[in-house]
Amino acid sequence: MRIQQLWNAWLQPDPWRTFRLPGAATPDPIALVQHLQHLLGLAPAAEWRTIPQLLKELKRFLHPQPVWWQTPTADDSLPHLLTDLFLGPLTWLGCVNLQTENRLQVQLTPAARAFLQAAPLSPLPAPQPFTLSLDPERITLRLPDHDAALATAQVDLARLHALISQFGSLSFGPDDLALALASDTTLDAVLQLLSDAAGRPIAADEYATLRRWAATPAPITIHRLTVLETTDPAHLTALTTRRTLRPLLGRTLNRRLIVIPDRHLPRLIGRLRLLGIPHRLTIPNAAGGTRPGKPKIANSGYLYLAGLVFQQLNRFTDLPVRLPAAILDQIAAGLPPETASDLHALAEELLTRLQTAFDGYSGPPLDNPHPVNLADNQARLTAAIAGEHSVELTYWTAGRGELTHRRVDPYRLETRGAVTYLIAYCHLRRAERVFRLDRILAVAESEPPTPALPPPAVADSQSSATISQPPPQIAATTANDDDLIVPF
Repeated sequence: MRIQQLWNAWLQPDPWRTFRLPGAATPDPIALVQHLQHLLGLAPAAEWRTIPQLLKELKRFLHPQPVWWQTPTADDSLPHLLTDLFLGPLTWLGCVNLQTENRLQVQLTPAARAFLQAAPLSPLPAPQPFTLSLDPERITLRLPDHDAALATAQVDLARLHALISQFGSLSFGPDDLALALASDTTLDAVLQLLSDAAGRPIAADEYATLRRWAATPAPITIHRLTVLETTDPAHLTALTTRRTLRPLLGRTLNRRLIVIPDRHLPRLIGRLRLLGIPHRLTIPNAAGGTRPGKPKIANSGYLYLAGLVFQQLNRFTDLPVRLPAAILDQIAAGLPPETASDLHALAEELLTRLQTAFDGYSGPPLDNPHPVNLADNQARLTAAIAGEHSVELTYWTAGRGELTHRRVDPYRLETRGAVTYLIAYCHLRRAERVFRLDRILAVAESEPPTPALPPPAVADSQSSATISQPPPQIAATTANDDDLIVPF
C-alpha cells in the first residue's frame, strides 16, 4: 500500500525536478525510471541485474520513437545516472533491493513486482488530515503522530508534497508566504491548500493572520515603470516647465528619463497630443485622452493611508505621539493585498511631495545672509547639465540655517514664478533633491560619478519624447532618518 501511494505521488515529472532527484536535468527522467522497472520486471524474480547488463538492455531495446538514453551523448553519463537512481530514489521508494558486496546488483522488490503486474492490492485507508496550529509568527502543520497511522499509510503524500513544495517545510511564517505569493500562487490558493490539508475550513483567526501577512510589504519590491525618455535634456526641461504637464510627471531617473505614474499616463498622452508635442509610444494597448476615474477607497483604506503617512512623518520631525504598528496591522488585515500595496505607493507619493516642499518649492524661504552670484552659478550649472557631469555645491540650508556641501548630478533648471530651481541627484541623500538657485553660494566641477543607471536607448530622431517601460529595477539604498527612500 505504501509503495503504491509513494509511486503515485513521486513518479511524476514535477516532484522529480522540484527536488532535483537523479536525472532531473534529463529530457524525461520518469520515462527512464519506468523503462528500468520494465526491464527488471522481465527478469526472473530471484535474478539479480548489474549496471553493465542493464546498460546493454537499455541500448538494444527497440522503441517506436527515439529515446534520449540511446543517443551517443548519453553514453558517458548513463552509468553514473543508473547508479544514483538505484542507490537513491528507487531504493527510498521501495522499488528495488540492492547487493553491494562485490559490485552493485539490483532486483525488483516483491511489492514493486506485484504493482507492475497489476496484482490486486488492498484498498488504501482514507488519509488522516494534518493538524494545523497557529502562533503569532508561524503556522505549523503536523503529521498524524501515532505509529498506527504511519504504518497503514494514512498520510496523504501528494498533499504533503504540495505543502513542502509551496513553503519548504510544514511550518511557515510571513516571509515564506511572501515568497509563495511572489510566484504564481494566490492567497486564495494557499487558503484552499491549508483547508484541504487540515480537513476543515480555515478559522477566523487563522484567516486574519494570513491576510495580515499577505498585506505586509516585502523588504524588497519590484515595480514595473512607465518612463518618458527624451533625445535631449533640453526637451525634458521644456516639458517640466509647462504648468499643465508638470503635475503628471513623476520622479527623475536621469537627465533624459522621468517616471510617469500609471494613473497619469492617459492624461499625459492626451495633453501631449493637445499641445502638438511629437512623441512615440512603445507601450502596448496604451490609449491617450481618457481621464481615469478616481480610485474607490473604503473608509478603512483612508484610515490606513493616514496612518502610513503619519507613521513616516518622523523622517521630517519628532512626533509628539507614536502610532502603534499593531493598529495599522489590524486595519490592513481587512484590506485586499492589492489595495494595501496601492495605498503604500500613494503614501510614498504624498511623502515625496512633502519632501519636495521642504526642499524649496513651497513656503516662504528664510533670508540667505551670504552673497550669491546668480548669473555665474546658472552658467556653470547649464554647462554641467549639457556636459552631463557632477558638480560640488555650497548650499545654504534654510531649514537649519547652515551651509552644507553637496555633490550632485544636475538634471535641469526650472523657473517657477520669480524663483529658479535646480533639480539634481544628491549623492549625500542618495535621492533626487530640489535646490533654489538663490541659496547656492558656489558651484565647482567634480569628477563624474559611476552612473547608477545604464545610458538610455537612442530614441527616434523625429520624436522629442518616448514613453516606454524599461525592465524592472530593484532600488536598495540607505539613508538618514530625514531622507526619503522611494522605490523605483
